Amino acid sequence: APLVADVTMIDLPSTPQVDQIDPKFRPDRTADLLMELFGIVCNGPVFFEVEDGHYMDEASSHVMKRLAQATDERPWLVLTTRRGETGGFDPDGEDNDLATTDDNEFGLAGIRIQLWTDDLSTMIDEQFTNATGSYSFDANLNAGAYRIVQVYDDAVTPEIEDEFLVLGVLDGNETAGSIGGTVDNTTDSNVISSIMVGLPGSTIDGTGYNFAEIPASVLQGVVWEDFDDDGQIDFGELAINDVEITVTGIDDRGNAYTELQTTNEDGIYEFVRMRPGTWAIEEAQPASFVVDGETINLVDGKDVVGEIDEVISGDNDGGDPPLALVNDRFTNVQINRPGLIGINYNFGERITSGEQLTDGGVTATNGVVGLCHQIQSGWSAVCRQHADDAGCHRSCRKLWI
Repeated sequence: APLVADVTMIDLPSTPQVDQIDPKFRPDRTADLLMELFGIVCNGPVFFEVEDGHYMDEASSHVMKRLAQATDERPWLVLTTRRGETGGFDPDGEDNDLATTDDNEFGLAGIRIQLWTDDLSTMIDEQFTNATGSYSFDANLNAGAYRIVQVYDDAVTPEIEDEFLVLGVLDGNETAGSIGGTVDNTTDSNVISSIMVGLPGSTIDGTGYNFAEIPASVLQGVVWEDFDDDGQIDFGELAINDVEITVTGIDDRGNAYTELQTTNEDGIYEFVRMRPGTWAIEEAQPASFVVDGETINLVDGKDVVGEIDEVISGDNDGGDPPLALVNDRFTNVQINRPGLIGINYNFGERITSGEQLTDGGVTATNGVVGLCHQIQSGWSAVCRQHADDAGCHRSCRKLWI
């Protein structure tokens, strides 16, 4: 009742349970209670009219935001009026994010969530997330410290879990909810620890203990024999396999990351579990490659900077095609949000003067088409966001097919 009184401007004394709530969680907890109340009282079509939204305090604005969001699932219509001045509830404001809801965000069902004592000596309960990604523990806890663990296999220790291998996603941010707790969002943890519970009946229910995941990004390219040294992959130019490609950089958590891949028979390399960050892609210059048993010597060619989300990303000379500023290295490649695809970071090579290619080998154009189909079949979750009606990445079609 004291929480609801904050919004309804009723003078009620506080309670010990309410006093335990961290101030930063009070708006969420208040909104939770009011939405429960509205759901009971207004169980059919309802029209809400709220005037003078510019006068609303922080708690009331938070309730209005939750009420507006609830119209996605309930037969409710919300109308607000306000003057063109700062302050109060602004449905178009950045903090409300009502007009820019990301339709690609959704709850993950069937994820194992466990409740443990904080020392991992006893598991109290285990639940699986429902169709909306929600979970709850109906447990009467004794006073003490507890932790909630998100599990992707039968292991208890989060160090050996791997969301990517199970779901194709990477670890996002964990959130400690209404009665506090500790998270470590600088690394993959999947744990909310040090949740302190008082004597039975003295602690409010804990809400808002959330585990976020993010879609992985991809960086891909081709190493090929650029016969005419024009930076374009032409029909008949050959893919070069077994070339080492390394990606290095700093991710969104401030952590250094390095990964090594080798080009396949189509000349393709791909880094498929990239986080947002600033990256460099470097090629170990190949001295030669083998075509039908014959060794062909190579010298360095043109390296073409690729694009992320159809925008060229990486230091380049501004030409057409855009060329790297440093031989065999793409720098300042920016992945600025999760779930992006970077393609066509291509390293060109030339055959040594005087040598001739015999018929045979795998053409690099086949490799690029193969890369397109690899996106489609191997990473369908990303492909659904980026594929055109033909089922192929639109940038891939524009540039190569």
